[in-house]
Amino acid sequence: GDEDPCTVADVCIEGKCAGVSVPCDCQTNADCAALDDGDVCNGKLICDLADWPYQCSIDPASIKACPAPAAGPNAFCLKASCDPLTGACSLVPDHEGFACSDGNACTTGEHCVAGVCGGAVDLGCLDDNPCTDDSCEPAVGCIYKANSASCSDGNVCTTNDKCTATVCAGGAPLNCDDGSVCNGTETCDSFSGCKAGQPLKCDDGNACNGQEACDPVKGCQAGAPPVCDDLNVCTDDTCDPVKGCAHKANAALCDDGNVCTVGDACLGGLCAPGTALDCDDQNPCTVDSCSSSAGCVHVPLQDGVDCTMPGVCQGACASGQCEEVAMESCDGKDNDCDGVADESGAIGCSTYYKDTDGDGYGSDLKPSLCLCAPDPQSEYTALVAGDCLDQDSAVHPEGTEKCDGKDNDCDGSEDPPKSAGCSKKHKDADSDGWGVGGDHLCVCADFELYTATSVGDCDDGDPEVHFGAAESCNGKDNNCDGLPPPENLPGCFNFHEDADSDSFGKSLVFKCLCEPQWLFKAKEGGDCDDANSFANPSMGEDCDTVFDDDCDGDTNTPDAAHCDAYYLDGDLDGYGSQDGLCLCAPKGSHTSTTGGDCADDDPQVYPSPHAICGIDADCDGSALDPGESCDDGNDKSWDGCTSCKVTELRVNSQTLWGQWGPSVAGLTDGGFAVAWTSNNQDGSYDGIFAQLFLADGSRDGNEFQVNTYTFKSQRNPSVARLAEGGFVVVWEGYAQDTSDSGVFGQMFNADGSASGNEFQVNTYTPGNQVNADVAALGDGGFVVAWESPDGGGKYYGVFCQRFDSGGARAGAEFQADSYMLGDQRAPAVAGLGGGEFVVTWHSMYQDFSGLGVFGQRFSAAGTKLGTEFQVNTQTEKNQGAPSVAPLAGGGFLVAFDGQGTGWSGMRIFRARFYPDGTNQGTDLEVSVYKGSSLTGPRLAPLAGGGAAVVWNSQYQDGAAAGVFGRRLSSIGVPDGAEIQVNTYTVGDQYEPAVASLTDGGFVVAWSSWAQDGSQEGVFAQMFDAGGSKVFPAASQ
Repeated sequence: GDEDPCTVADVCIEGKCAGVSVPCDCQTNADCAALDDGDVCNGKLICDLADWPYQCSIDPASIKACPAPAAGPNAFCLKASCDPLTGACSLVPDHEGFACSDGNACTTGEHCVAGVCGGAVDLGCLDDNPCTDDSCEPAVGCIYKANSASCSDGNVCTTNDKCTATVCAGGAPLNCDDGSVCNGTETCDSFSGCKAGQPLKCDDGNACNGQEACDPVKGCQAGAPPVCDDLNVCTDDTCDPVKGCAHKANAALCDDGNVCTVGDACLGGLCAPGTALDCDDQNPCTVDSCSSSAGCVHVPLQDGVDCTMPGVCQGACASGQCEEVAMESCDGKDNDCDGVADESGAIGCSTYYKDTDGDGYGSDLKPSLCLCAPDPQSEYTALVAGDCLDQDSAVHPEGTEKCDGKDNDCDGSEDPPKSAGCSKKHKDADSDGWGVGGDHLCVCADFELYTATSVGDCDDGDPEVHFGAAESCNGKDNNCDGLPPPENLPGCFNFHEDADSDSFGKSLVFKCLCEPQWLFKAKEGGDCDDANSFANPSMGEDCDTVFDDDCDGDTNTPDAAHCDAYYLDGDLDGYGSQDGLCLCAPKGSHTSTTGGDCADDDPQVYPSPHAICGIDADCDGSALDPGESCDDGNDKSWDGCTSCKVTELRVNSQTLWGQWGPSVAGLTDGGFAVAWTSNNQDGSYDGIFAQLFLADGSRDGNEFQVNTYTFKSQRNPSVARLAEGGFVVVWEGYAQDTSDSGVFGQMFNADGSASGNEFQVNTYTPGNQVNADVAALGDGGFVVAWESPDGGGKYYGVFCQRFDSGGARAGAEFQADSYMLGDQRAPAVAGLGGGEFVVTWHSMYQDFSGLGVFGQRFSAAGTKLGTEFQVNTQTEKNQGAPSVAPLAGGGFLVAFDGQGTGWSGMRIFRARFYPDGTNQGTDLEVSVYKGSSLTGPRLAPLAGGGAAVVWNSQYQDGAAAGVFGRRLSSIGVPDGAEIQVNTYTVGDQYEPAVASLTDGGFVVAWSSWAQDGSQEGVFAQMFDAGGSKVFPAASQ
């Protein structure tokens, strides 16, 4: 019925219930009986007397209200029903065929059948991962617990593989080394195993350095060079690198081996003999000849053979020599027939020295003679030499020294100490005329330092010190009396009486002395207590004493030792301001021993953990106090912190008009970059803006405009991190390439400054090129994918362009998809290992049932690897909006939204692929909530392995659209429960984007309606590696 008592014959017309109007006036309740429909459940008609004219209306008290189904698994499949005839309440089936939940997270596929939530099948928690122990808990669902079992990582080049953090981690590398460097370096292929290396080539092609050989341990070893010396002096020996040794004849001097020839020389490579050797020795007592081996031979004649020669009185051969018959001897005869007998040098002669003074000692200064007897005539009569003065018979080696200026005993010294006639002299090293009493010599004259005739010098190194010298304040005993200097000498100093030996004495008790004496030893006065060594002007005041430590007339002054800090406590809250003094006791307003009071006029504020919302209550420099999740000092409900409760991080600073469609990328410094579309901010429709954030979530600088060309609209950005710490943003720009929309980009440095100029990505420009996605590549470059008319103009296709690390095009634009009979749209791209990448998209009717998800792998050079493949295994109805992310161990995940048999709306699925592009199984549902439509998944790989996936969910947060997500393990299975990302739930939160952070966590950005006070705004939430929310510093 149309709930109007004044109509009858109600029917549905164009989707609305309508009836035929009838008179509804009445005077009493009985007048309304004819209009009553007889349904006791919708109430009884009465005559409403509240307004004129009176009208029939339903009595609210008569409406039958049947209780709703009790909470439980079947509640969704039932509804309350009222019997129109009896008014009896009952429960009847509802939502027939709709998806429901039986409360058991270990089942799936439940739906309403005849009022019962049934039809469940086991979820099947087997993840085909040997590194997890799979189980299921009805309260939480599948549990994949990491184990440490042995496993195989698929790489035969690793050994002892073992499960670590749900991933099969390769063990020690397989040792392929055969121990011989001569076989080259062995390598290992991950599929086939060890491979032989290239044998080492050692021959260098040079015959002159020997034959090289290879040692299994040391490698190539040099050979022994050939010995080219043929031991023939008549050849020049050389080595040719190609031919080896060569021997060329020369004309050098040589030796033919016959000593009886001289001047031998080389001829034709042989040694030719020279002239004969002359062996005549001019000796009449020998026979001369030559032996080829020994040379000249002189054989003596028989002894006695006559050899008389000129000058020989009687000659005869003896032992090969011609000799006289007799030699001159001291025998009184002329033995050698020269007319003189016993001549000088005769056999038996003695050495005689010339002795002029006749003292028996000869002079060394004249030559000696060997005589048969002394010769008085020539004065050669002394047999002993050594007379140093041969004109004085008293001077000779046995003479006696005396003070006469002569070297009497010829020892080289005249008048030495202790000579006859000497006198005593004392040592006087300082030449002051006074000597040392115990050190003296008997000398003929001053000898070295022995010059003084008087004694009494107590310091022979100082000429000012000796007996009788005048005293002065010079630190010396000038007169050698052994006593301290007397008072009041020139240069004296006032020494104060210092009884306590603390270097300070009585100011008025002193003597002018050269040095300290007895109690007069302090150079400084001012001692206020000369019986206490701890009281003097050099001491610092000490709170632990009761006397005047520093003798300044005051005790316990500020900053004394052992003082305590006392702070000015103006508000008497027990905490003082930083205006403090170090005192021995409280003084005046300085009464608090705890400082740090940042508001000393407010007793509610002090440096101790407590919270007052909106102010810095504990004086830690931040309004955020213990017990407060955030505190920014205001009550705005859109800035991430409201009444000291954390909400999300607002990304955009400009809030006028709308900001929407974010894309986010984690940066190498641990922070992240967010780019979005902003309406009217650049003065011409839509523009692209961005904001950098530090690792703690605080803003890194101000938001900035990405696009340079601003005419018309630039929208739908995609951002990716680059290897060098920077990032790149791509977007679609309307009318910039003169033909509808095109794809444009801009590279940025790590600090957010532009790197180079804005550039156009697409080269084909007819029609619209839109929905661009960008991903970094392993070689430092990046790749962009977008959708564009495929050339025929009938359908859209997916196209790509690679760029190197400097932003230059790497090759030409190319088409990713192969199917040409329908639209291929919503591209997503991800970089894989080694510079490879994969592109996914959804395709219309390619799998013969609405939308399907397809993909294509590419090499680092941009060539296709294999053929195009289908991602989804469930093909009924629609599967679309893909997102792709690499896995740390190789391979990749694809997330997409999809429909299926037995439920309405969309759900979120993922497919997992091996590195070669092979699908590892069937589609796995990653979303849990089944009461609405879940769409637009976005994936991001996590630094610790696995991935994070987020999506848009309608009505799940209790309001309108919300953002939800889930972590996936390294093998792509759910890791933990589903997460509600957005905290603020008023209105719609939609268009999520996700990026990994370097600490293993991730960040999600999304659009939120009216949360920033003006249409759409962009908000974000950080998560740690465990999937827990991290409240960013910018929210506090």
